Amino acid sequence: GEARKETFSSEDEARARFEALVEQWTADGLRLARREPFDPEVVDFHAMELEMAEGAELALRQLRSDHPDQSFNAFALFSDSDAMTICAAANTRAALAETVAAAGLREEDVLFSCAEWAFEKWSEPLDIAYRRLLAFHRDGVPCRLDGESFRHGVFEAAIRALERLDRQGLFATGPERDELVVRFEVMDHPEIDGAMRRLSSDAVFAKYEAFARALERCMSDR
Repeated sequence: GEARKETFSSEDEARARFEALVEQWTADGLRLARREPFDPEVVDFHAMELEMAEGAELALRQLRSDHPDQSFNAFALFSDSDAMTICAAANTRAALAETVAAAGLREEDVLFSCAEWAFEKWSEPLDIAYRRLLAFHRDGVPCRLDGESFRHGVFEAAIRALERLDRQGLFATGPERDELVVRFEVMDHPEIDGAMRRLSSDAVFAKYEAFARALERCMSDR
């Protein structure tokens, strides 16, 4: 994306310039996706949650439509340690088995690691949510929140977005939910406390706890 700053003598003049730009961009083939006031001092985490949920739903529906022969068993949203990005990742049962066989990994090593999934860093459906985040990383934006509070709010919004979709039954329901991993992950960052418990069925969480214990033992033995 691009950022530009212009100074106007009145609100009417600024609005007229904005309308002219929208007309120009629309003529160039772009589509206006959102039109709303933006207060750079206030972070609307609820709006972020809704945008993330909408983007995640679009991503999963597109994946299922594009790969009707695949059975998806994992879906995640993930960000970076500065909360500047938001992307989706997903995996299928077939891809899981293929990766395990090819790399000689344990099933849990793939199941709980987004980096090993077949559909990783898929960002297009979450573009609006990403741009909402990016606005607060522009130079000179007078956000009232400190960095840590902003990151916590963004990560919580992502987890709540996934919880929202889970309540709607988007991922799976009944026994099938016990076979599906839903995650929120931050690249190069420790696991977000409580996230897996909130996003997992009892059966999936038990698998995750066993995986985490084994990983901890492995790290301590090095």
